[in-house]
Amino acid sequence: MTRVAQEPTLATRQARAESDLEGSSAHVMSLESQINLEGRRLLLPVAGAVALVFLSACGNAAGLLLARGL
Repeated sequence: MTRVAQEPTLATRQARAESDLEGSSAHVMSLESQINLEGRRLLLPVAGAVALVFLSACGNAAGLLLARGL
């Protein structure tokens, strides 16, 4: 008797859930590409900062070599 009483409620819940998802779609993405996407956003500014420090160090070394040669 309980099972018969639950069937309409389950059917109602299922219909409501299906109407909530109507018009939406899923986008499947691998975990590796998701992690790499976030990593790229973080890595680009860090790589830019490293490049600026490297250029500054090269400039300092060139200046020291020029000063020593004079």
